[in-house]
Amino acid sequence: MKKEEKLNQFWKYVLLIVGGIFILVPLLVTVFSSFKTTKDIMNHFFSLPNPFTLSNYERLISDGIGGYFWNSAVITVLSLIVVAFFIPAAAYSIARNMSKKKAFAIMYSLLI
Repeated sequence: MKKEEKLNQFWKYVLLIVGGIFILVPLLVTVFSSFKTTKDIMNHFFSLPNPFTLSNYERLISDGIGGYFWNSAVITVLSLIVVAFFIPAAAYSIARNMSKKKAFAIMYSLLI
């Protein structure tokens, strides 16, 4: 490998590692916090659960999460059906009437 290619590959790995840290740290904090009491979360946010407790999960099951999960599933399925119906028509019309200004406007609106 050339020196420039090695340097580019190094920065790619640095970017991947930093991105992985930004994804994994909040995930781990969330998982660890689910095994702590509310008081432990407030006092020792980044620490490991001590004592390890399942009370949050017991409360979750006793409060009836099944109904909440079912509501989310129904909304998701209905949204997917609506999207699957309208997107092909929109894509067809956009593909037939595309100009540079329209393409920029569409990309800009998607970013917002």
